Amino acid sequence: MGTSKSAAEFSSKIVKMGRITQARAAQTVGKGALATKEIIIETAESRGVSRTSKIAGGKWGVRYDVRGFNNPSALVKIFGPFHLVDGPTKAHQIGPRRKGRRRTNKSAISFNGVARASAQHPGTRGKRIFPQAKVTAQRVVPRVMSQSIVSGWRDALK
Repeated sequence: MGTSKSAAEFSSKIVKMGRITQARAAQTVGKGALATKEIIIETAESRGVSRTSKIAGGKWGVRYDVRGFNNPSALVKIFGPFHLVDGPTKAHQIGPRRKGRRRTNKSAISFNGVARASAQHPGTRGKRIFPQAKVTAQRVVPRVMSQSIVSGWRDALK
């Protein structure tokens, strides 16, 4: 980092640091949201839920949206039937799916090629992926975001 030769030069560097911080705010929040997304996916994979696996026949994933320029914020969302794997489920009856008024095949589920009208699901304990990912993100994301800001400050202070 360069040494300032006068107070005016130092103050201009401080002003430049402020501008860089403002300009990189949305980018920094985006990097934090991306890191959070990756943490959630990695935690799920470590607990046996692949990013390409389907849950209850549906895709799941993580999205984020960064909004605002002066005071940016990010919303990280898990979409799809992820809650069926993450949280515990109670024992329940599985009945036939109803699509439209007429349904010729009234079977709900098949085991070894034998169609059943209904089945009793015993319930699950849940993998509790999101709480673990949240703890990891609270530790990692501030470091990721601060690295983006600090690199900009280093450029300003040269």
